Amino acid sequence: LPFAAEGDTPVPFAREIRFERTDAMFRDPPDCVTVLPAEGDVSRELASMAEASVARQLTGKVARVIGPQERLERVRKLAVDLGTESDRRYFARTERCRFVVKIAVVELGNVYLLVWSERRIGLSLELVRVEDGRRRWRGHHTARRGDGGLPLSPVSVAMSAFEAGSFQADDDVLPSLLDDVLRRMFVTLPDFH
Repeated sequence: LPFAAEGDTPVPFAREIRFERTDAMFRDPPDCVTVLPAEGDVSRELASMAEASVARQLTGKVARVIGPQERLERVRKLAVDLGTESDRRYFARTERCRFVVKIAVVELGNVYLLVWSERRIGLSLELVRVEDGRRRWRGHHTARRGDGGLPLSPVSVAMSAFEAGSFQADDDVLPSLLDDVLRRMFVTLPDFH
């Protein structure tokens, strides 16, 4: 779906992937992309997880990806701050990597109601050419998962509570949900290999 216009309201619980890509992306395709640090009001652990997942997904689309570990090494070596435009341009020239992907964690939710548990994560990504700062592609998607149930009897209360508690305690849910969001979003980005 294209990005929403002012006043558009999303359909609740629909699996919507909003994206936009420009013709310029096909005239000057990305051959290398640097994954920038994730932004948003989230823990460093989740931000690192998002960066690594973006790098992993991009590897299937672009010939060269500078992921979080390599980016940190190069930034230290060059003594640059990728938060400033001039340093980002210098980094792009030096590393011969003309594009960056910006990551924003825009939604993070965790609901636990004894018999129902749900987690949700929303990401926005932008592929930008460093030289002119112009966006070539952007995408936004929110994914959710839940477990538990509607308690209709004493047995179903116990079962729903167990399922909701197990889901809440599962450390694999968030990384898996993150991969789901990115996999769905990157379907809208052409393969440039």
